[in-house]
Amino acid sequence: MNSTHSLAGMVCLVAGITAPICAQTTAPAPPATPGTTTTTPSATATGGTPAAPGRPQPALKPFATLGGFSFSGYLRSRGEGYDYFDAANGTSRYGFTGHQLRISGVKTTPNLDVQLDLQHQLFTNLPDSAVFRPNPTTAVPLGQGGNYFLANGNQDGTLNIKQAFVRFKNNLGKGSAIRVGRFEFNDGTETVNPNPTLNFLKVQRLSQRLIGTFSFTHVGRAFDGAQISAPVANGNLTFVGARPTEGVFQLNANDNIDAVNFLYGAYTKSDKTADARVFALAYEDGRNASKSVKTDNRPLAARQADNDNIRVYTLGADYVRTVGEFDVLGWGALQTGSWGTLDHRGAAFALEGGYQPKGVKWRPWLRAGYYYASGDGDATDGKHGTFFTPLPTPRLYSRFPFYNQMNSKDLFAQFILRPTPKLNIRSEAHVLQLANANDLYYLGGGAFQDNGFGMAGRPSGGHKGLANVFDISFDYTLNPRSSVGLYVARALGKGAIANTFTQNKNATFGFIEYTTRF
Repeated sequence: MNSTHSLAGMVCLVAGITAPICAQTTAPAPPATPGTTTTTPSATATGGTPAAPGRPQPALKPFATLGGFSFSGYLRSRGEGYDYFDAANGTSRYGFTGHQLRISGVKTTPNLDVQLDLQHQLFTNLPDSAVFRPNPTTAVPLGQGGNYFLANGNQDGTLNIKQAFVRFKNNLGKGSAIRVGRFEFNDGTETVNPNPTLNFLKVQRLSQRLIGTFSFTHVGRAFDGAQISAPVANGNLTFVGARPTEGVFQLNANDNIDAVNFLYGAYTKSDKTADARVFALAYEDGRNASKSVKTDNRPLAARQADNDNIRVYTLGADYVRTVGEFDVLGWGALQTGSWGTLDHRGAAFALEGGYQPKGVKWRPWLRAGYYYASGDGDATDGKHGTFFTPLPTPRLYSRFPFYNQMNSKDLFAQFILRPTPKLNIRSEAHVLQLANANDLYYLGGGAFQDNGFGMAGRPSGGHKGLANVFDISFDYTLNPRSSVGLYVARALGKGAIANTFTQNKNATFGFIEYTTRF
């Protein structure tokens, strides 16, 4: 792979990297029934706003049928550009493209569904030097390009079995479903709310905080296991027991990570004005230090000597409601368990509100909120106090994904405009701090390969300030099958960033994306 040594400014970097000239090369809400996924990996893959928040995409005629199976497809191409935080070495300014093609075959009967998805992903112009090496044994990725290279080396494409499952219908009563095999699952999306505003908030502001497909990456993840969903007491009860596949940044994603397992359960109750959920999650990571050194604020030698399992138990709830032109949202979780040889305790919450004035041109929607996740204050007290997000999709909550939702304080404002039914504009501003300056600042979305923890941590240098981030996205629906999106973000780093990136604590990230279904 060749590094992009120079680019003609950020305009070319963001606006042209997909082109050859720059690339150089009151009834309860219905359940989101297991097994009815489309070939679109996620409505939240891009940074923008869906054309109609909460409204499912229209069903499309399959491009082929054979043996009772209907075949459809999904293609996504994205050009990404980085002018990343700069350290003493490594390439921080570069562009590359990532492509994802998925073919899905689905067979549906009154009592049984079968689905098989094959996915091919390909990189072009991926840099081989977007990595900062402060010492011979440490590699710090300079943006997502560095992540992909460290996970794959010179490999630039592969074919994977993305989903392969059987779904049994109505065995536990009308409307129930049992799904067994390899499938995609995002916590918080167990049901589809009939209110488009509520459903948008469920998908964009509640889902995947703990378990998600991380579909913004060009590989993503799935899960091997079983899911049960059934209508219970005017609501929905969902259980999932599974282990994650490899993937996310790693191209080879056919194997699962057999030492990482979770059990998840949720009860959701919805109507047209409110949606409430209680959930519980048990997560275990049994990889020893020879494969996966835990990421926390202890010295490296202590972490390398810790071969005990991670067992984290999470109990939480969320609630979202519309009141006229206003919306309110709350999410919270408490954790207990063990972090290797340490006792684990953690807590996190999110509070948000929004206002959509009626009858106003361009349909503005102003939202603001605050998120807090605990950090660890003492690396020597035998306790781990950092709230842990096991297998999330960080990109939903950090659209410029140089941080995640651990040891975090995030005060943000969000502004959405919908000038036409086809065009959505969304802008956000974030003031980011660490919850505890004695802890690391964290990034990453959890285990994605057998060797390697999946979360990275950077020393804060005793600083709480992380960054101020400003961004904007444009999403345009070309037709019922296709859309394009543009995203640009600027991060103004603070002391915690400057502690690692001594040459330049500011960064810019952008992409252009095209998606189509067929």
